[in-house]
Amino acid sequence: MRGYPTGYDDLRVTAFSPRTVAGAPTLAGFGGGAYPVESWSFANNGTERGLTAVTQWPHSLIQNTPVYLHVHMSTTNAVAAGVVLGFFVSVRFQKLNSEAPFEGVYWCSKTVPGGGYGAKRHVDTVDVPIDLTQVAPSALVLMDVFRIKGTVVATTNAGNVTENVNDVLWLHELDFHVKTTGNGGPTPAPPWQ
Repeated sequence: MRGYPTGYDDLRVTAFSPRTVAGAPTLAGFGGGAYPVESWSFANNGTERGLTAVTQWPHSLIQNTPVYLHVHMSTTNAVAAGVVLGFFVSVRFQKLNSEAPFEGVYWCSKTVPGGGYGAKRHVDTVDVPIDLTQVAPSALVLMDVFRIKGTVVATTNAGNVTENVNDVLWLHELDFHVKTTGNGGPTPAPPWQ
């Protein structure tokens, strides 16, 4: 029987619900042309705005391997070099073999390179490693993507962070890069074979 390949794959999270707090993000047209894509718009002020999503860890997850988190985002206007763009992401994994969930708040960001970015430039933040050696395949994943401009947030990966980008931030997608057995591994043969 041939071996099955391993490799990292995207676990994409694209469907979100606004958190029930004042000033939730709005789903609005983003980009140009007759048919702009719809993305979540986080206003440029100090009101906390957040989105909630839920997914399930794949069965093909190879346990005891790191997972990498990043977000896809944009700004409305051009951004100068040196500005740090990012969102906070709260992640909770309900472990299958434990009553206690894994929890963390991560700063997903990217420093704008020399020359800056033009208006509405699609940005992938830097991959943030998450040590999930205790999380089992098929575990439930609950996440909140949020912005609270001008407020210090204690994060798991970057210490205390204050986001102060002077622009509207747009969230397009959240990704986990997970190491899997490539195609999920072989399907068990029926007992009659």
